Amino acid sequence: MNMIITTQANCPFPIDNDDLSWIPCIKSELIDQQYRFYLPGFDYIICTNQLAWDFWIQQDRKEFPTIITVGKTPNTYLPENAKIIQYESADDIQIEPNKLYAWIHGDKYKRDFSKYDNVRYTQTYSSRFDQDAVWEVARFKPEELYVYTQNVLTAIEECGNFETTKLYHTKSCTPNKSLWKEPIEFYPGYENYRKH
Repeated sequence: MNMIITTQANCPFPIDNDDLSWIPCIKSELIDQQYRFYLPGFDYIICTNQLAWDFWIQQDRKEFPTIITVGKTPNTYLPENAKIIQYESADDIQIEPNKLYAWIHGDKYKRDFSKYDNVRYTQTYSSRFDQDAVWEVARFKPEELYVYTQNVLTAIEECGNFETTKLYHTKSCTPNKSLWKEPIEFYPGYENYRKH
């Protein structure tokens, strides 16, 4: 049996792979005091990650303006009946001056859309580091490990040497190569364990 651990914040299941374990090293919590948008007045909703959507208190509506999202693979967490525009990165999103946008986000994001006058925004969740989860990952020393953020990677590397572990990391991470069997860069949504 080949042990594979993923540390991503949102649950990767269902995945048909008995070797896969999910140990999220970042815990997310709902922000109760979210701004409530009058959505018929908006042209677009910007949602660049699944957690922002999952924690959004207005996600149960039947109709939405066009939703702008990011990623290389289709975002299956968004409503099936919604019109969706998908970009590879948040940096690719163009803000048109004559349109009104609602931006839902967490406490960390790649691009800050709040600087635009025609973007209204609300934070839907906050994140906190889970040191116990990091120690659990280090204790298992899996054959394959998927890490999504630099702070999680740094915390895991502080736990010791992982010369028997293939590290899969996102572009934003800079691993200490001497601690790993093989560091390999990957793009979220294209994890090797999804191919099984």
